[in-house]
Formats: sequence, C-alpha cells, structure tokens
Amino acid sequence: MTATREQAAQALLAQLQTIAVFKLVQRRLLDPALITPALSPALVLVESGEDYQNATPQNPPRRTLKFAAAIFNNVGGDDPSAVPATVVNAALDALDALMNSLSNPLTKRVTLGDLVYHARIDGEIVKAPGETTGLAMAVVPFEIVLP
Repeated sequence: MTATREQAAQALLAQLQTIAVFKLVQRRLLDPALITPALSPALVLVESGEDYQNATPQNPPRRTLKFAAAIFNNVGGDDPSAVPATVVNAALDALDALMNSLSNPLTKRVTLGDLVYHARIDGEIVKAPGETTGLAMAVVPFEIVLP
C-alpha cells in the first residue's frame, strides 16, 4: 500500500519531535514573534510544495513531497550571556543522528517504517542565530518520495 500525503507528513513529524523536548509541536506556521521563552524550544513542520512526475509504462507516478521543519528557541532578552542557537544546534545534531539511525544500512534510504520510498534532508538549512533578538531559528528542508 502506498502512503497518503497525510500519513507521510504525520510520520515525519512523529520522528522529528523525538530529537528534543519541544514545548510546542505543530503543523501550522505561526509568527515567530509568538514563540516566547515559555514555548521554547518549538518545532513547526509545514508543507512547502510537491513535485509530481507522471508515470511511464515501466514506472508508477513518483510524488515528492516537500516540507520545511523549523526549530525555534527563544531565550528572551534578560540574560545577555544566554546563547539561543545552542539548543537549535543541539537539535540539528540530534536530527543528523536520527536520520542516520533510521537509514537502512543496505539501501541508505529512510523509509519511515516502510511507509515511504525515501525521506531525506534536501537543500540548505537556513539559520538565524538570534544574537540580538534572543530567538534562534533553523529551517530544515525535507523531501519525502512516495512511490
């Protein structure tokens, strides 16, 4: 059985939320200014596009779902020695370890429990370390390939 788009999104979020103790996890984008220290760290997963390649007689259609996973950490502005990027960097390191642990040793694919053909980080990770605002952020691009 081929996974639905929604099943793939839920499976990715379920794995992502294991990389840190997030106080807020959701799939709706919100204004970063609303992510207070009380809601940090936070994880937001949003859909960012889809690529659909038509089937050929030899191959079924190939759907590539695109997601952006944003990790936020707000330390507030009261302690100038607090480094907001520390928690974000630790989460990114944990994400690397997670993807490595989920990778099939033979195929090198991450199938999210045989639900998808492959899930991977794909592209530039955009970071804002939050030196002046106290709010650090990293946006990680993901692709999920459905057969």
